[in-house]
Amino acid sequence: MNTFSLRPHCGEAGHVNHLLTGYLLSESIAHGILLRKGLNVSLSTDDPLQFHYTKEALMEEYSIAAQVWKLSSCDMCELARNSVMQSGFEDKVKIHWLGPNYREEGVVGNDIHRTNVPDIRVSFRHEAHVDELCNLFRVQHLTHQAE
Repeated sequence: MNTFSLRPHCGEAGHVNHLLTGYLLSESIAHGILLRKGLNVSLSTDDPLQFHYTKEALMEEYSIAAQVWKLSSCDMCELARNSVMQSGFEDKVKIHWLGPNYREEGVVGNDIHRTNVPDIRVSFRHEAHVDELCNLFRVQHLTHQAE
């Protein structure tokens, strides 16, 4: 039996609550536009027979992304890492590409020899995520105090 996972398109258009709903209810978000602000962004082929011009749809996606958004090689490696993390690949495939500790948060979960993503970048992303969660909890606490 196949397992379906909810991976909506969030963050491109519509109300900001789409991101909140996606965060709470989804396994992951299909794509977004806020990589430089820290949103976990990935690339994947979307309807390759409709939207691509070459036989290598995924390579086309990465090439276009690199040119349009002026991504560095480090950015590209981070996109590839995120794509594997968010994918529906089996655990053993993710371990092969990301390393045995890929489920761990922060630098502990990064195998630079496999991902080519510097630990300093992974650390920054993790710290930004923790700060964002702290802000959410702080607002929630203040909201409950006001009631």
